[in-house]
Amino acid sequence: MSIPQKITAEEFISNNSKKKRNKYNASKTEYNGIIYDSKLEASYALGYDKKKQAKIVLDWSRQHCFELLINSTKICKYRIDFRVVNTDGWIDYVEVKGMPTALWKLKWKITKALFTDLTKGENARLILNNEVVMVSETKKTYKPIGLF
Repeated sequence: MSIPQKITAEEFISNNSKKKRNKYNASKTEYNGIIYDSKLEASYALGYDKKKQAKIVLDWSRQHCFELLINSTKICKYRIDFRVVNTDGWIDYVEVKGMPTALWKLKWKITKALFTDLTKGENARLILNNEVVMVSETKKTYKPIGLF
């Protein structure tokens, strides 16, 4: 009869837990020290860095948060994948989506309905997977952009 080894709680959990897989098989990917939800999202970040070096993009940030209000009542928050400030004065709000969930579809519809109010005072484009979905402009005339 063998005597069981003593192990720590952390070792027990590590040995007996299964790695949680993403239900849509998206692979979390690290780029530039940041973990992105998918390889596609990380590739967009790489593209924005290249555009920033080429001086096409002034700056970009990830996980931009919109507070979705209807009749002054907060319905929910929506985090869009990227907010990109272009050198031509336009601001792009970019969503990178593989498999849309029911909750995402609802939040996306609300975001589209409120987009003009959410971006008041900005020349802004709402983009889903490289396709311009909406334009909210204040001063300039809309001109198509070359995405990836």
